[in-house]
Parts: sequence; structure tokens; C-alpha cells
Amino acid sequence: MNPGQLLIKFFFIALLSMVSAHADRLLISDYAKIQEDMPKPTLGMTQDDVIEQYGMPLEQVAAVGTPPITRWIYHDFIVFFEESTVIHSVIPYQKNTDNIAPE
Repeated sequence: MNPGQLLIKFFFIALLSMVSAHADRLLISDYAKIQEDMPKPTLGMTQDDVIEQYGMPLEQVAAVGTPPITRWIYHDFIVFFEESTVIHSVIPYQKNTDNIAPE
């Protein structure tokens, strides 16, 4: 392979990676906005607080580790507890194809 062909290949790969990175940033920023806006349990809430505000979870995953970390799965979010206190809650990523422009 001559240097000209190598340069063209390098340029093409670099161009493709820039396009992919740009698309990923848009999806991530949209997803981050959804994470911020959707109501979900907050740091420090107790399990009783979560049940009172959001009802019973669809599934309660058994505690693991020390201290025990428990996971409750709801339809729109997942809550992580250390013992009986919320340490984190997340919205599982679901690919939304409604806002993706056709190629």
C-alpha cells in the first residue's frame, strides 16, 4: 500500500469516528435531560418513603455485599439502597428512535 492510499484510509476512518462521536453526544445529552426531569426517589429517602411515594416495586432484588446493597425495580426507574436508605436511582436507558433522523 502506497503512502497516498494509507493517508486516504486514515482520513476516512477519522471522518467516520468524528461523525459517530457527534451522534453519541446528542443522544447522551438528550438522555441526561430525561434523567433530570423524570421524578424518581432521591438520596437519603428510606424504603418506607419510597413505598409511600411510588408504591411497591415490580421486583426487589436481594441484597448483596457489605454493607448490603438492595435494588428495587420500578417501571420507570431503578432504586439502589444501602441497608434501607436510597443511595442512587436511575432511569434505565431505552433507545428512542422517534427523534432519530433518517439516513
